[in-house]
Amino acid sequence: MTYEVQSRNMYMDTKYHFIHERVDSLKACCITGCENIPAEKLEHVRRELRREITRAIEEGYTTFISGFESDADLEFAAIVAEIKKENPAIYLEAALSHRGLAHSKDERFLELIKEANGVMPVSAEPGPDARFARNRYLVKQSLRVIGVFDGDSNSDAGQTIRMSEAEPRDLRIIEI
Repeated sequence: MTYEVQSRNMYMDTKYHFIHERVDSLKACCITGCENIPAEKLEHVRRELRREITRAIEEGYTTFISGFESDADLEFAAIVAEIKKENPAIYLEAALSHRGLAHSKDERFLELIKEANGVMPVSAEPGPDARFARNRYLVKQSLRVIGVFDGDSNSDAGQTIRMSEAEPRDLRIIEI
């Protein structure tokens, strides 16, 4: 089965079998970040992500998009999922680089994907093109991009940050 985006607001639900409309596509914020956050930086990243997410909510953002792949993605999703329990207006979207990720065996991924309001597999197959398409999707769908960045400009995070600067988007960098 192939999933296609019917319009910029159409997404699969978390059961991966039907398409629905996103709640609010106007005030969306996404995350990009390094694959692995060093243990000694994790609390700093969590604190700064919470601060940026809270600030975004205060400024009217209600849609939060995560790729659900990197450490930064999962930390972001966990914080949004926690806030969402108290604020049902918050919408958490999983923008997966490819459909295969929906079948991950990673326990943290499985726990957090259940909290997502919607899942969008950007590509059918894994690979660099799928990650590029996901990064482009994140930037196109979001007005604000939060980057957890370790300085590697050749990484997916570096690529997404460059895309954000070119659009331009409201870019918030958390350096690690």
